[in-house]
Amino acid sequence: MIRKSYQIARFRYSLQTRHPSLKLVLDLLYPDCQIQTQPDTDVNYELVKDDASGFFLRQIEADQILCATETADDLYLECEWHLTMEALKASGNCLQFHAGVIEKNGSAAILPGESGSGKTTLVIGCVLSGMNCLSDEVAVIDPKTLYLHPFRRMLIVKSPTMELFPQLKENSCVEVVDEMDQCCHHIPLSSVRPNCLAEATRLSLIIFPRHTTDAKTRLERLGQAETATALIQHAFGLGDGPQLGVSALTECVRNASAYRLAYSDYAEAIGILEALMDNASFQNGGQV
Repeated sequence: MIRKSYQIARFRYSLQTRHPSLKLVLDLLYPDCQIQTQPDTDVNYELVKDDASGFFLRQIEADQILCATETADDLYLECEWHLTMEALKASGNCLQFHAGVIEKNGSAAILPGESGSGKTTLVIGCVLSGMNCLSDEVAVIDPKTLYLHPFRRMLIVKSPTMELFPQLKENSCVEVVDEMDQCCHHIPLSSVRPNCLAEATRLSLIIFPRHTTDAKTRLERLGQAETATALIQHAFGLGDGPQLGVSALTECVRNASAYRLAYSDYAEAIGILEALMDNASFQNGGQV
């Protein structure tokens, strides 16, 4: 029996298998969220192989099959999606945004944006420049403390981003062709740079990135009302009900500086992000 424990944001679970052929699938599922201790878990799962029926993810307590596939590769994809959704559900009392999250010297910034806005590319560039990361995809914010919790899903790096950072290809664990016929590489965040995984950090900055073909890079300071309106468009969930959620969102906006960053040159954008992070760290009493 192979058994490991994990924590994604506030979701604690274990994953086990009796089948050596499924060890690779187990190793690929949220490797950066593995914890060494054996804490009380919210739920326990088992990866199962049946020679006649295929591959399964089973919830042990309920003895329930959650997904079934014909191949181990498909089992990885189904399990990865299921665990992501369960982690979001378990963190339902937190604010949740579609955003990258970077950290430097005790200050954290979220980068809210739709797919294609360049979140993953900017996060990778920031990590390679020396910053740390909590996620490239999901920002989970405690509404009482305004601390961001790590959500260390595998980086899903598309071909254009891989061309910018070709050194990452050797760390690609899984390659998948998406609905747009683009090759997507699944890469552990920790493989981008040693010691780049940040722990829970208080929110200091909200930066809305937008990649553009316009040659001019523009950084615009945003007011609180504009920030709240833009931020809510990227929300997965607002915590414990609309009223409390809006109140928590208001606190985020009140306590963080906000900007809109339009850029065409990634290196220039990363330099701007680094300067903003240094300034936030200085204002928060950190070391620059």
